[in-house]
Amino acid sequence: MNRIKICVITLVITLSAAQAAEIIFLKQNSEPKYLPDNTGLCDQIYQQLEQRLGQKGITVVVDPAFYPVKRFLKMLEDGQAHVFCGAGVTEERKQIYYYSELPVYQISNVILAHKDESIIPTSFQEIADKELVIGSFYGTSSSAWLKQQPNVLVSDGYVSLDQVIQMVAHVKGLRYFFYHDLGLNYYVRTSGEPLQVLPTKFRTIPQKMLYSRHLPETLRKAVENALQDMTTDGSLTDIQQQFLNGH
Repeated sequence: MNRIKICVITLVITLSAAQAAEIIFLKQNSEPKYLPDNTGLCDQIYQQLEQRLGQKGITVVVDPAFYPVKRFLKMLEDGQAHVFCGAGVTEERKQIYYYSELPVYQISNVILAHKDESIIPTSFQEIADKELVIGSFYGTSSSAWLKQQPNVLVSDGYVSLDQVIQMVAHVKGLRYFFYHDLGLNYYVRTSGEPLQVLPTKFRTIPQKMLYSRHLPETLRKAVENALQDMTTDGSLTDIQQQFLNGH
């Protein structure tokens, strides 16, 4: 009987250890951060982490679904998953999640407009004075920051960049859209639509890893150490330059 008890206890400990050594990573419906063929900026970061953490006996599981912002934030908060690549830092999020010490890349907030747009705003004061309505994504840190700008009119009900592209390109109720240069430069290059990214960079923001507080500290530190190694050996820079170099 004692031998059976010992076997059961050993099995429980083994299963618990295996579960504890598994980290679930999430994707967002945001190109080119995540792409269907797994060649996006964060896709490649995940692949590097999978290789490096695997050498430490830690299993990386990448959820293949592409989630909207509110959904993946809730999943991290509830402990359904553990890590997300590419999040801006906000005071509210600091109370709910942990951030990586190092940024994984940087982006700049810019404005998308039609290629033939004649009014090219260069400041928030100009946007406010001319009463220009600026579109933005629902629930994002960029949208929250945009709404803090005095007297700027913001329409933040958008959830799909494909929808935004069509609306701006075909002048269907949306003239300007506020987002980051990583996504907008990619879409202007690949969509074939008559679009332009306006030259003003309204702010530059480091993007970090976002960790669930349900992730054990030892595993979070393992990810942090792997990111530090990627920074030191130049792997992270190599990935970044595929998407951000020259933007």
